[in-house]
Amino acid sequence: LKLAKVQNAMIYFQSHVGLCYYPTECGVMHRAFLGREDLIRRVCDLCHENGISVTGYYSLIFNTLEHDRHPSWRMIQGNGKSQRENQTGKPARYGLCCPNNPEFRAFVYQQIDEMLAYFKVEGMFFDMPFWPHTCYCEHCRARFQKETGIPFPEVKPAEGTKMRLLLMEKFYEWMGDF
Repeated sequence: LKLAKVQNAMIYFQSHVGLCYYPTECGVMHRAFLGREDLIRRVCDLCHENGISVTGYYSLIFNTLEHDRHPSWRMIQGNGKSQRENQTGKPARYGLCCPNNPEFRAFVYQQIDEMLAYFKVEGMFFDMPFWPHTCYCEHCRARFQKETGIPFPEVKPAEGTKMRLLLMEKFYEWMGDF
């Protein structure tokens, strides 16, 4: 990095798989770091010692580990299954967690707090802040009805309809809130 005159290094602290690259109390550390738990923090320290700022990487919605460990946290498709469960044969590569689930949201905030206490960084990059599909989980349904007074549509509304636009507006608003 120094030879390449890198000014900022984005360093993974957690990935789409959900494993952490540091000793975590609320998540699961990648087993490659057993016995060398401080390796990534050392990389960050070396960056700083060499005038390179550090941006930590965190995957927000894509988290296969927590998707698999916590079925209630899953982003659900219209057929009642998650994208990972919905595949025929081999499951989808990544599990998606819904930011409207208060337990998942609390978990994400706890992990971010944990990372910021462990690493010195100049910034964080929160990847995947979007809805890959309409989420039909109980939390999205309840929040939609509470905020609009309208029942959550059972079927994805047709393009261009008022209901589709309202649904999209709420999902954008919720992601911004998250």
